Amino acid sequence: MPDSPGAQDFQLTPPSPIIPDLAFAPEPQSPWRQALMGDIRNGVADSVGAIATDLADVAQCIRIILSTPKGTDPYRPDFSMDILDYLDWPIQKATPFVVREAMRAVLTWEPRVDVLKIGVRYDDAVLGRAYISVEWRLKDPPRSTQVQLTEVLFGMERYI
Repeated sequence: MPDSPGAQDFQLTPPSPIIPDLAFAPEPQSPWRQALMGDIRNGVADSVGAIATDLADVAQCIRIILSTPKGTDPYRPDFSMDILDYLDWPIQKATPFVVREAMRAVLTWEPRVDVLKIGVRYDDAVLGRAYISVEWRLKDPPRSTQVQLTEVLFGMERYI
């Protein structure tokens, strides 16, 4: 009932229009400075004290977008994707919905990239484990030809 008192149109909160320049490392006092998170494939201790810059910063932002359940960021309730809606579904049935949600989330929250392809890669060794893979490139013209791949774990082990 849009005409009822108190009803509001629900819209996504857009990300900040101020985007840092990728060519320079952020200053220590910069709000854009973020610690480099460990990669699950390389171990957690591989990046202690390092700062995410350039392509690593963008890839880490995509991993954060795809691994944060929607509604868990109190300051940005629209941030991320509705992955918990598909957690109990069979992976093959959930795949098109997860791809749609991932595409929507990355396009909304990471304005520095052009998304080329999003897919789901299944791990044959562990039943129920899959990875959301995102092929992307920067919108920055000098480096817009470099295609990058970022993968995020999706499946039963993420939320245990």
